[in-house]
Amino acid sequence: MRSTSPIWSPKPHRRGDARGSWPGSASSSRASHPVFAASIGAATAMPSIDYFALLAIIIASRTPPLEQGLALLTFLLLAGWAATVPMLSFIVAPEKTRTWVQQMNAWVRSRTRKQAGIFVAVVGVILIGLGITGL
Repeated sequence: MRSTSPIWSPKPHRRGDARGSWPGSASSSRASHPVFAASIGAATAMPSIDYFALLAIIIASRTPPLEQGLALLTFLLLAGWAATVPMLSFIVAPEKTRTWVQQMNAWVRSRTRKQAGIFVAVVGVILIGLGITGL
């Protein structure tokens, strides 16, 4: 049998227009205001904490401005490549990449949480060791 109460029904807003609203949604004019949209966009587009930390390290290094700029450019290129290489791989060789990703996924899923934690800890210790020896 069909229910008589619909899940969604258009309700007039305070000003009497005929737009509908979802139950529990913010139907106030504030949610559709450009300043609200701009603030959400600015919050999601903020640089990461890694970027700010890198800027602080580069500035504190007191190296010439050219070296500082090159260090920043290197970071941005490496960070960009971390996302670009897999995408290019899917474009150039989609089947081979898909097979590799599925094998990696199967390998990761076959591990326990303890094994995954140990793996992350070992990689972290190696990276810390490389950082300390590079000082």
